[in-house]
Amino acid sequence: MRFMPQKWSFVHSLFKNRFALFFAVVAVYMALSWLLRMVLLFWSVKDLQFNTLSVIRTFFNGFVFDLSVSLFFLFIYGIYLLIFPKRWIGSVADKGITYVYLAIILFIMFFSLMAEIPFWDEFGVRFNFIAVDYLIYTYEVVTNIHQSYPLPLIIGTLLALEALTFLFFKRTGVFRY
Repeated sequence: MRFMPQKWSFVHSLFKNRFALFFAVVAVYMALSWLLRMVLLFWSVKDLQFNTLSVIRTFFNGFVFDLSVSLFFLFIYGIYLLIFPKRWIGSVADKGITYVYLAIILFIMFFSLMAEIPFWDEFGVRFNFIAVDYLIYTYEVVTNIHQSYPLPLIIGTLLALEALTFLFFKRTGVFRY
């Protein structure tokens, strides 16, 4: 990547191989999750008993959780990168599979990050068993969401974020590798 200094050669090498897009998506998800965690921390600072150790533990647990989630999102793509023959890299099929998978994953990732904000506002916690309970009452939840939130604006924002991410990856050379 053009923006990394030379002293970061190990990190630089991660972004100059077959797995460049894989690591770039993980990095974007981790950065946005950390940013969301910071926003939620400051949002609820009045409700906290500020303890440095608990904040460090929260961010460590969050890091492990976010890394696990990002690897779960990209598991199928990682398998694809491992088994797809090297001679076909860059072919129309490879580009098609990569772009479609990336579009779906980025949409899901951005949606889940954006959905945490109203969930936090409503319940004061990140996704948990309450969100799982909502899966049981899918029709009622979908109807409530349709009535309560401006879905065209939300979907447009998600697509714009996705387009900006594609542009960022293209400008930084991630797609080249």
